[in-house]
Amino acid sequence: MKGSKRLLVTKTDKFVYIPILKTLQQLLCNENVLSQVYGGHQRKDGFLEDFCDGSAFKDHPIFCSDPTSLQIIAYFDEVEVCNPLGSRAAVHKVGVFMYSLGNIHHRYRSQLKMMQSFAIVETPILNRYGFGRVLHRFVADVNDLSKEAGHTFMINGVERRFRGGLAMVLGDTLASHAIGGFKIGVGSKKM
Repeated sequence: MKGSKRLLVTKTDKFVYIPILKTLQQLLCNENVLSQVYGGHQRKDGFLEDFCDGSAFKDHPIFCSDPTSLQIIAYFDEVEVCNPLGSRAAVHKVGVFMYSLGNIHHRYRSQLKMMQSFAIVETPILNRYGFGRVLHRFVADVNDLSKEAGHTFMINGVERRFRGGLAMVLGDTLASHAIGGFKIGVGSKKM
């Protein structure tokens, strides 16, 4: 307050969303990635080595019917962008959402060049609005990809249609608790 007058200050909460359909198109323009999507990497000997060898893949309505469907593996983690040991730890914490394609062989999938960011948000904004509001555009993109007709991508000048879906969401313990709606933190409380 300044004297007897109040100052009205409008603050906007923002976050960054990078459309996954556009980054998927860029990934699919890479011939090595495209060959991995078309080639698949399921084992034929019955051993489990990857997600595509398990029952969750074989029972999934999209993945079991179309072997070239895009398997989105989402990751979430929070990052402290300043000194995490100081008195103001967690003041500049941001949540980072990334994805990679499960179609890519697991040897290459976790390499930094294969992981794509799709949302970055300050942790207080994520806490205020929740995961649903922050991820609604990501969910809309995945829903578009999972439609019966799939999504049309322009790959090296040729239109190609792919279906896909969310294969899994991964994170460390705190991130998994947050996404699942559980108490955030580790430890036990004696009763």
